[in-house]
Amino acid sequence: MEKYLSTIEEYLTPYKWNQYTVVVLPKAFPFGGMENPNLTFLSPSLIVGDKSEASVVIHEMIHSWSGNNMTCQNWECFWLNEGITTFIENKMVGKIFGKDQQTLHGLLGDNDLQKSISNFGATHTYTSLSPKINQQNPDDCFSVIPYEKGCQYLRLLESQIGEVKFQEFIRLIVSQNTLNSDQFRTLLKRFLLENNIQGVDLQWQQWIVDPGLPKNSLKIDQQFTKKYQNLADDLFQNKLRLQDFQALHSNEKCYVLDLLGNNQIDQNTLKNLEEEYQLFDSNNPEILHRMLIYGIECGYPSALGDKLSQFLSMNGRMKFINPVYRVLSEKQPDLGQRIFNLCKNSYHSIAVGQIQKMFQK
Repeated sequence: MEKYLSTIEEYLTPYKWNQYTVVVLPKAFPFGGMENPNLTFLSPSLIVGDKSEASVVIHEMIHSWSGNNMTCQNWECFWLNEGITTFIENKMVGKIFGKDQQTLHGLLGDNDLQKSISNFGATHTYTSLSPKINQQNPDDCFSVIPYEKGCQYLRLLESQIGEVKFQEFIRLIVSQNTLNSDQFRTLLKRFLLENNIQGVDLQWQQWIVDPGLPKNSLKIDQQFTKKYQNLADDLFQNKLRLQDFQALHSNEKCYVLDLLGNNQIDQNTLKNLEEEYQLFDSNNPEILHRMLIYGIECGYPSALGDKLSQFLSMNGRMKFINPVYRVLSEKQPDLGQRIFNLCKNSYHSIAVGQIQKMFQK
């Protein structure tokens, strides 16, 4: 963690909170982390044995600047906390783990963003970076959208302003006390004027106000994605050697599994993945929750028995259990309701509230 913190300080400013400590909470903790000053709360789901979830710790560290020093004024500009933090997180992953991991990190985030927009519906106000919450509980609109859509907007700005100058602007932003979206825009326009930076198209309406995802979103080198699409095709056809798959970083495995969904996955496919690659025995919830979702969608027995109930009883992090319950509510509602009734007393109330609504539709 010392290396992570030093790298963040180099990009931003010296750490101001004196010490940095983390505590791993019980499994019921519904988030990956929570950035309380001086004492970050972390989910036990991050401890998977290969340090592949280290980016969550980096994310919470960055909140010491964007979130705890500069804080969004209200939940309708929550992207200022999370989008800025995710943008810097992605940069730090590149500096610490290399450019390939940075690209993968962005791709996985984009996949999560697409799923969240699909879950709400592309025209829903909760897919905007300025959601109209009105009198609703802000927890109801919680998703990766302010994180990943906010991050992509900042990457769009950086691509026009330049990396060096944009770093100066980010340092300016995190030095503020509190901000809303309009104040962010005012600071940005003033920064561009004072630095004689011209020709920047803010695209404010498309990115900050409108719901859904603008067409000019994340662009990735096609050669990079083609490599992983080929791996996913080989995995689908049972041509990928076990040792080659095992040699992949956990983030690579997750991205390959996401691309696998472009194929028509059936029970025979999953039988091969279970017997040849032992994917239903993974101790990494990032991998296992993907496999369970594929299995529930096509009624694969291993995804509907003990492995499913054990996974949902041993995890309370909403990133993992909510998507599984969502597909259960659509494909196996009786089974999902039965498992939820057994597990709900061990979940956080926020998770319980969100899952209950899935079975009420």
